[in-house]
Amino acid sequence: MTVLHPGVNEIEWLADLKGAAEQIGSDVLGFPVRWSVETNVGHGSRDRTDVRVERQDGSILFTGEAKRPDTPAGVHPLVVSEVNDAVQKAQLQGAGFCFTTNFIQVACLNAGAGLHAQPLLRLQGDLISFIDPSHANQLGWWKALTSPERKAAVEEGLRTVFERYRLSLIGEAPPLSIDSMALDYFQAITDALHAPIGRVFAGSYDRASPSIHHQALEAGLDLDNAQERQYLVAQGIAEVLTAALFHRLLRDYFDSIGPLLGGMAPATSEALKTTIVSGLLEAVTITGDYKPILVISDIAQWVLAQSPDEAMPHWMALFDFVEKLDLHLVSSDILGTIFERLISPERRHELGQHYTQPRLAQAMARWGVRSAETVVLDPACGAGTFLVETYKRHQELGVPHDEALKRNLGNDIDSFAVHLASINLATRRIKKGLNHPLVRQSDAFTLSPGNVNMLHVFAASEQQAEDHPLQKVDLVIANPPYGRSAENELRFLAHLQGHGLTGLPRTTGINLAAWFVLLGVMLAKPDARMAFVLPSGVLQNDNLAPWRAWLRQRYDITVWHTESDVWFSDARVAACVMLFEPRQTSDAELGVLNFVNVLEPVDGDLHWIDDIASPAEKVTIRNLSALPAGADLLIPGTTPAVLDDFMQLERVDAVGQISGVETAAGQKLGHKFFKLEDQHPTATTLVRTVVGLGTELQLNKKFLTPLLGGSKEIDSGEPSLNRFWLLSAPKIRPAANTALGRYVRLGESLEVHLEPSVQARRPWWHLNTKAVNIAASMNEGFRHQIAWFDKPSVVTNNFNTIAAPKSLHAEVVAATLASAFGAIAAQYVSGEVGCEGVRRVLLGHFDRWPAIDPHKATEKALVLEVRHSYQTYRKFKASEFDRLPREEYAALKRLTEAVSALAHGASTPASVAMAESAIACARETVARRRSRETQALGGRTRSVQASGPTLPRRVRTWSQGYDGMNELLRLITSGSTLSKLREHEEIDTPQLFQIDAFDDYPEEERALVDALGPGFEAVFPLGADRTDDLKRTVEMARAAVDDAVTDLLPAAPALDNPGHSTWSEMRTSVVDALRKYMQTEVRRMLS
Repeated sequence: MTVLHPGVNEIEWLADLKGAAEQIGSDVLGFPVRWSVETNVGHGSRDRTDVRVERQDGSILFTGEAKRPDTPAGVHPLVVSEVNDAVQKAQLQGAGFCFTTNFIQVACLNAGAGLHAQPLLRLQGDLISFIDPSHANQLGWWKALTSPERKAAVEEGLRTVFERYRLSLIGEAPPLSIDSMALDYFQAITDALHAPIGRVFAGSYDRASPSIHHQALEAGLDLDNAQERQYLVAQGIAEVLTAALFHRLLRDYFDSIGPLLGGMAPATSEALKTTIVSGLLEAVTITGDYKPILVISDIAQWVLAQSPDEAMPHWMALFDFVEKLDLHLVSSDILGTIFERLISPERRHELGQHYTQPRLAQAMARWGVRSAETVVLDPACGAGTFLVETYKRHQELGVPHDEALKRNLGNDIDSFAVHLASINLATRRIKKGLNHPLVRQSDAFTLSPGNVNMLHVFAASEQQAEDHPLQKVDLVIANPPYGRSAENELRFLAHLQGHGLTGLPRTTGINLAAWFVLLGVMLAKPDARMAFVLPSGVLQNDNLAPWRAWLRQRYDITVWHTESDVWFSDARVAACVMLFEPRQTSDAELGVLNFVNVLEPVDGDLHWIDDIASPAEKVTIRNLSALPAGADLLIPGTTPAVLDDFMQLERVDAVGQISGVETAAGQKLGHKFFKLEDQHPTATTLVRTVVGLGTELQLNKKFLTPLLGGSKEIDSGEPSLNRFWLLSAPKIRPAANTALGRYVRLGESLEVHLEPSVQARRPWWHLNTKAVNIAASMNEGFRHQIAWFDKPSVVTNNFNTIAAPKSLHAEVVAATLASAFGAIAAQYVSGEVGCEGVRRVLLGHFDRWPAIDPHKATEKALVLEVRHSYQTYRKFKASEFDRLPREEYAALKRLTEAVSALAHGASTPASVAMAESAIACARETVARRRSRETQALGGRTRSVQASGPTLPRRVRTWSQGYDGMNELLRLITSGSTLSKLREHEEIDTPQLFQIDAFDDYPEEERALVDALGPGFEAVFPLGADRTDDLKRTVEMARAAVDDAVTDLLPAAPALDNPGHSTWSEMRTSVVDALRKYMQTEVRRMLS
């Protein structure tokens, strides 16, 4: 993210830290310390450090250097020139340790002699997150903070710095993640390059060379699209970086290859391009190969040659770091991770490309490559993770390097992915002469056995590699693109049928990944195996039932599904692995199907458990061969044994099968016109004051029905429905002079009746509603919620519902669903949405949840105990299952034991044991999924929760259901003058002769800017008689932002968690979307 000028220089900033630093340092080290800042800038100051940390007697502890984050030297704490400068100054001061900082991060460094060329080796543990980057989103951000805010912003970072020094002093510095630190540096530098180069390209792409336009066209990029232009620039920068890294690696094997810049510092961008291209071509000549890696594309040459002056320091910092980098320190997986970290997540999502965890790829490779002769194809190879693992497996089986390259074939539609895959394979063994990975750039659905040359590029020397036509292979392995494929279905189908694949299943609307499995069948030999990482939706989506049936008729299948791990980066959907091998027997209609539910992170090994392949030891395995051909595999494969046992009890049935119980999805409103908010919820009057469409009106209660709109409104298991009403207007048009008539006319003036979700109704203002006794939903805390209504009420389609005429029968059913048995059903008898563990409960899932059939359970004492325990439990607001307060846990335990006793027909040791197992299972599942959520957040660059086209829709939906939104919008449109919120620095330094409506309320304006953003326009409640309203506006605006972040995002990771920066980006995206929604609503209301 862009970090702006803090409003102070480095010395002023360090001086501001003095009080907190001395207090915290003394506390951590156990003796008084002084934080002495160099303020005598002048003669000789170049050799003096910015800050000297010392004992009271003046003896040195460590020193520090700071650079503003908006300067080239401050783009990252590991800029080589700055590290060397800090170390040199520390040595002159006699300090053994020092730090560099750009205000946002701190690098703690060993200042010992002899390590100048190795900045990473100087690091004492990973970088320290010092100040949350979200503070730095406005000019003068540090100066704008109050003293208490400054102290709060740096306390944790300062404590960590002093603690890191203490541990380093005794040789116990925390372990260093060299890969992560190198990638962090590369990302910071490439981000700094991307902005200025991207601006130049945006203004000149139409004049770029035809070859660049051709390259974009081949990659499916539309250069008139700003986002796709930015991707092409990012690809060019990343290609330069990876070519430079590979060149640096070659120098360790070829003494005659010199430094890439040849010891020079080119003064112009054109000179930089010439020098880099010349250095890379020299390496091609010396090695006799590696042209596909070292001959960079036209766009990569363009980003070098057209770099503006402001980008040049960043290029120098990048090449300087690469030159000093010992590549033997980093793992061989770093290049694949570069693909993940440096390429636009939107572009990777569009292509469906994700970086598979090497430990999962290793287990799959061990399953697939069982002999030295196995020929492998990855038709969607990305950065080559699978190819590297299958290559390594070939090496284990004694296959020489040259032959191993010929037995591991790759393809990808993205040229930069092919570039990285080629590097990843070539670096398995650096040697002189031909060393060609067989990785091709093309659309996978143009691959044709027999007539496609896998040798996509040729050698640079006079030796020419032989053509390598693609033949059918022994193993197809891939993590293919996900997403829809409607526009290509006919082409895909024609390609498969044209190569002899007949009897295909119905393919309309199937996932793109499912198409790749069918492609794999076409490319594989009859006795070949296939291994795919797929979205877990393929296991249960109804439209893929024919696909599942077709594959089960032809293969024995093993499914790996994870409950506790994240298997690929940028995880937007949950994943599974499907392993296919030829059927061993033909005496049944379907092949053998084993489901392995993995309950711990995979370790890279392949484990054989009862002759079934597994990527871990802690698993549950089920044979699902008896299921119907196209059946859902996920629910029966993962449902815990305790729920299966409960469902087998004679008195328990699927809720949708119980006589007298009617299940349905909640009421679809179609428009917020029908949802009204009561302004006086506790009033008992017949006429209610309500707000709808931002307008206040009085309506008789006969036109209003209590409404439950969302899970946020559930204040307990028996929610009080006095805040929102459903408009229950009669079919006859209300008189124009009545409040209801005027409201209908307002809706028509806003064209509500023309909305697609409304216009089919006759009349449009009338809803046919059905009251229910029970509503069920899932919230973001992995916890289901069961709402009970003593008086049947209406709920929205955020819920599934139950209506039962007999209250006692309904209460027995509701009690079962509210118990731990219902919690497990919600956790497992549902759809898997994403790696965060979120579940989607469709009506078809809800109908399958188990409940006691009240017609079969009639023991009065047991029924009364269920009823009474449920009445006690539903007084609580549902807490997260693994964090239940003591009283709520006791109530849940009593309820679950009562339900189990009624289901068994008596309270017995067996019924109590089943109840205890159910509670333990529900709690363990939540804890496991929360851990997985944290891992998913920390490991991906962007979340679908906070980016992409779904975000405005999610924020809009949230806002329309948010309790305080109508009042907040009313307040900020209730004043007399239209005002625009100013930037903080404009508030602090008002212009002479320019009067602003907020001049008398600077603190309130600052608070509103923090919540609503600078430039937000509204008619704020200003004036001496509106002080209370203005304060209320500030409170509600802050609360709206905080609540949106809380409701739409997972909990924030700790500052030192790798996922915190990602979370901060997600928060910014959510807040921006909320502001846009509110601004749109304000303008609509004012118009």
